[in-house]
Amino acid sequence: MTHRYFDIVGDIHGHADALERLLEQMGYQPHGRGYRQDGHQLLLVGDLIDRGPQQRRVLELVRAMRDGGDAVVVMGNHEFNALCFAKPKAGGGFVRPHNDVNRHQHEAFLAAFPFGSAAHAEALDFFRTLPLWLDTGALRVIHACWHQPSMQLLEPWLTSERLNDDVLLAYGEKGLIYDAIEVLLKGPETQLPADVFFEDKDGKRRTRARINWWKLAKGSPGAFAVPPALLHGHDMSEVLTAAAEFEYHDDVPLFFGHYWQRHFREPETHAHAWCLDYSVAAGGQLVGATVEVTDGGPARLVGWNRVPAFV
Repeated sequence: MTHRYFDIVGDIHGHADALERLLEQMGYQPHGRGYRQDGHQLLLVGDLIDRGPQQRRVLELVRAMRDGGDAVVVMGNHEFNALCFAKPKAGGGFVRPHNDVNRHQHEAFLAAFPFGSAAHAEALDFFRTLPLWLDTGALRVIHACWHQPSMQLLEPWLTSERLNDDVLLAYGEKGLIYDAIEVLLKGPETQLPADVFFEDKDGKRRTRARINWWKLAKGSPGAFAVPPALLHGHDMSEVLTAAAEFEYHDDVPLFFGHYWQRHFREPETHAHAWCLDYSVAAGGQLVGATVEVTDGGPARLVGWNRVPAFV
């Protein structure tokens, strides 16, 4: 009987020290520029870049492990944003505008990989090789939301779940392609009631909220990524009904990141979808889940590891 283990790790955001401590905690040993553990493969949910202080080391380590067959990396919205930030539009400008908000979000990456430099071009070439999702048959990994209609819409634009370059321009048109990528890489959103708004972590005023699609069965207010008090007294029944489109019902275990969870506690074992993003870029923790697969059978969640952002 053959046992294989997958170690799935949440959003890293340039925190190489935390990643290396977590790999060592999970039993990996240094190997070349990366790490290796016999019988194990690392699966990363994306968002390798931006925010943290060690952008270059993260990409060096992850690329070494990916190229050596020790890791698989799916694309996060920050890798996708980097591609759009560098993609010129036919009429001038870039698919992702070079405004103050976007530059601020991207500044740590650009400080390490100056725009237009050879190192920047090499990093973008790596990002282009990242699939939008991973389905091993026993488990699934995506950055923000597993949504079959959006995945099917994008299939003509993909090669082995990887984007072709034309999709960046199509995304910039803000039509159906834009909507599908937003769902998969940034998560579905809903319009908040007319008098409700909040400021996100970058200080931007928001009138739409992300749907916590993996919590929909629990009902409002936990279904939406806003302070619950904002929704007090509002009838959210119609919004919950519309949001149900994004609920995950499959038995195949699904792992994802993106949602800046706080206060880690071991998730419920009966669930089928687990968020691994515990805000390492905001002083939180880097979290990894270990899954065992036996002879191609169903996956079994066997443990959790986590390290704080700082020693």
